[in-house]
Amino acid sequence: MDVQKVAEDNTLNINFKNFLKIELKNKDILKISGENGIGKTTLIRKIATLKSFTQNEIFWNGKDIFKDKSELSGYRKKISYLGHSIAIKKNLSVIENITLHNTNACNSHINETLKVLELEDYVNYYSSQLSQGLKQRVALARVFLSNAKLYLLDEPFTALDKKIIQKVEDHIFDHLASNSIVIFISHANSSEKHRKRIKYLNLKYD
Repeated sequence: MDVQKVAEDNTLNINFKNFLKIELKNKDILKISGENGIGKTTLIRKIATLKSFTQNEIFWNGKDIFKDKSELSGYRKKISYLGHSIAIKKNLSVIENITLHNTNACNSHINETLKVLELEDYVNYYSSQLSQGLKQRVALARVFLSNAKLYLLDEPFTALDKKIIQKVEDHIFDHLASNSIVIFISHANSSEKHRKRIKYLNLKYD
């Protein structure tokens, strides 16, 4: 996968086994799809640097992120990653979980995020008291509060009802306006109003 620098800010260049070439720029959103086991999660984890890559394979704004530790650290600070495992602290409340790594988030942003995800009534609940769908919303709230320039989302709509899915999708597309890039994996169909804005990567077996 090769995502090349084509804009003045927030561009990504990834060499993935030299067999895929996709161009992204500010405000672009890429949907990765394909059969189970094809490697969608492996790919997005590589982009998140949670799986091994080597030098000259990931560039952020034209710079090799593996050239030195400072480049890698800088790249990771631009990312907000949502994986299959929802890393919610069991001994923390909802509000404590979503602000744990977002200590600079202002109250208005926190309240807006809680409203989007309909979590206002659950701020003092603990993880053990939440359904899987609510846990997913908490994990998404953490992503949204980060204001990261690169969202990497692996099945973000899991366990959500249609109403919340629509609100999450709308928020993701609103976030693109801040010159961000979004890469996500999903088996779900995107809403008609957003479909034309999405770039698609369908992984297939040879």
